[in-house]
Amino acid sequence: MATWNDIIKLLVEIQSKHYKVTYLSSEDAQAKEIELWAAGNPGAERYGLRRIMEQGDAKLQVVQNSLFPEVRTTTNLQSVITSVFREKGLLQC
Repeated sequence: MATWNDIIKLLVEIQSKHYKVTYLSSEDAQAKEIELWAAGNPGAERYGLRRIMEQGDAKLQVVQNSLFPEVRTTTNLQSVITSVFREKGLLQC
């Protein structure tokens, strides 16, 4: 299991790029999500995810792990991120 801090550390390591991490309360994230959806901005989804992950209990009723066959519970997160970044041209070999 990886925390957000673990994921950010991996991104920094893989991309040799530093990220500015900001923290929002659940209430602020929800307000921003509502504001962005009202403006038709699909970036609202990110704020919804922040809120859900912060609150916990984000278990799905239906799990569709088969949609991501390349990811398994034993998959190394760093190798998945690196592979996706290379595929998208965001990382040189």
